[in-house]
Order: sequence, then C-alpha cells, then structure tokens
Amino acid sequence: MKGTYRTALEWAKVLLSLDPEGDPYAMRLMIHHLALRAHEFNWLLDVSESKIPEIWSPGEWQTIHAASHTTPSLAFAALQLRESTQCRALLSSSMQKLPWLFTRLFRELSLDAPPSIWGIVPRSDAETLFTEIYVLQTKDLWNTPEATALLMEIAHTIPKVKEELIPKLENSEMTLDVVRFVYLDNTPALMALAPSKLLHRGNNSDADPLPPDVNIFSYEAQRRAVEGRDWGRDRGNLGGDFFDPLAALARLLPRVRQREGRAEDGPEDGDEDLDEAAWRRLEEIAAEGEGDGEEDEVERPEGNHSIPVSLARRLLSMFWRNSDLIEEDEDGDGDGDGDEDGGDDTETDDEMPELIDQ
Repeated sequence: MKGTYRTALEWAKVLLSLDPEGDPYAMRLMIHHLALRAHEFNWLLDVSESKIPEIWSPGEWQTIHAASHTTPSLAFAALQLRESTQCRALLSSSMQKLPWLFTRLFRELSLDAPPSIWGIVPRSDAETLFTEIYVLQTKDLWNTPEATALLMEIAHTIPKVKEELIPKLENSEMTLDVVRFVYLDNTPALMALAPSKLLHRGNNSDADPLPPDVNIFSYEAQRRAVEGRDWGRDRGNLGGDFFDPLAALARLLPRVRQREGRAEDGPEDGDEDLDEAAWRRLEEIAAEGEGDGEEDEVERPEGNHSIPVSLARRLLSMFWRNSDLIEEDEDGDGDGDGDEDGGDDTETDDEMPELIDQ
C-alpha cells in the first residue's frame, strides 16, 4: 500500500510540475494526503516552506485559499516526525484559521468540539466543499488515539475563535479545475456540493472531462462540434458529414471537396481547372461503373461537393472484391459460389495490381 501511494504521489508531482500556477487538475487538493500515506513527511514540510506559487502554498493570516484547507496535514506530518513544537504550532494556527474544518473533523471522529471552536460552521459553499474534501481524505489518518488526543489538547488551549475576523472564502474559488477534480473523484457527496453550472456544462465527456475554455483542437470537425457552430452543416447531423458514409468516401478522393475558405480567400492558381478536370474524370468513372442499364444521373453539386451515388457504388466495388464477383454472377460470368461449389479460388495476391489499375 505504501508503494502504491508513493507511485500516485510521484504522478501528482508530475501533473503539478506541468503547470504549477494553473494546476488544471487541482493536485494542490490531493498531493498533501498522498504524501502522508506514502510517509513522505519531510517532503511535505519542505514544500510548505519553499518558494512555490501562492496558488498551492498555505496562505497568510490575511488570505484564505482553497489549498489553505490542506494545512492541517502539515501538523500531522510534524506529528509523525515527532516534532512536537512544530506540530503544536501548525495545528494551533490551522485551528484558528479554519475552525469550521475542525468542527466538522471533530464530529466525524465522534469528538465533542471544545468551546473555542464549538458551533462554527462554513460560511460559504466554497468553505463547505473544501472542508468536505479534506475530511473525506484524511479522517482515517486522524482517527488514532495519539492524533485525537492532540486535537483535543490544542482545541482546549486556544482562545475562542472569532470567525468574523477570518477572511471569507468566496464561491469564486470553486473554479473549473476544482470542479474537474471533484468530477474525476466521483464521490457523490462532493459532486452534490459542486456548482451545477460548471459540473453540468456542455461539451463534457469521460474522455475529456470538463475541458478548459481554451482548447487545442485536433481537427476542424471537433472544433465546430465543441464551439457549437455549423452543427449539421451538410446533412443536419452533429459533426456535419462525419456520419455520412457517402461524404466520408468523398473525403478520401483528392480535390472532390472545395477547400474551406475558398469563397473568402479566392481560388489559388490552377485550382479551378484541377477541380473541373477531377469532376469530369469522376463523372466518367461513375458512368462506366453503371453497366446495368439503370444509370443514375450524375449531377455536379454546387457549393459543398458531395459524392454521387453511382460513384459511391463504383468505389465500393473497388474496395471490396466480393462486390465485383457478385456483379459478374449477375451478368452470367461466374457461378458466384466459389469454393462452396467446388470452384477454384481465383483471388490471389497477383490480382491485386489489376484491381488497383482498375
């Protein structure tokens, strides 16, 4: 178990190092308890004293951050290292800065809250969410005789906490990265506390949970779908012609579809002639491929080029050899059953160049 948490801790370090200021996966809310469970107590205390971005570091008395709700873990790390003086100082400071968190922790541990913090509850939804995140992560770590005894000792020695003097943590701290963290954690109790406007925003999927507002798109159809523009531009379906097999075949042929932006930028030199020649050749292929006397009329579409049905049939017969065999059977050129009727299998690798030429 220790080795598993150490591996998770190292991955959390990697994710945090990729963007320590933005921290899009909110590792600042998780890395503390991974360090405790991996017994990396010295590392956690060293990080708290280093010059790291303020978004992760414990705030001063005048400021409260989302990561400020992880500061009790520093006291627990000092406790495990037998640093009694440092442990008591850290725990006393955290208890006076975050009394609502310790009130909730005392209730979870079935302890009676002392008068110094009794009755103090979170004042905003953000304080409630970050309190619940910390308690769910670490309540079992604090549930030892040594830890509970220290909690009661410090709570009885500090003066009555005046919560009106503590800066209020605004709901704006529940940013998209925090909600993404809650979504990936998949704890129903936490998801119920996250802002619904962020948790249930559009363009969300398990493959790309709560994507940021600034995206790097892999292809144009993805950009149109995510941005909600030009949906069903070609066929009335989401993603344009993505689900249209005929249009998909057309995409495989060079110069069948007009280049995007041709109308705005104007044609490049030779583009119109090449498109005209390409369409003439495609029309010839389509006409040659329909030999059953029921040729479909091949019309050249205007604007956004789509592939004719007759050309699609011709392409299918080129891609799948069985289609040619079926057509030959219909014309009386073969028995159609091949091996099942005792005929020789004539499909060999030597015939592939002829198929390509065709």
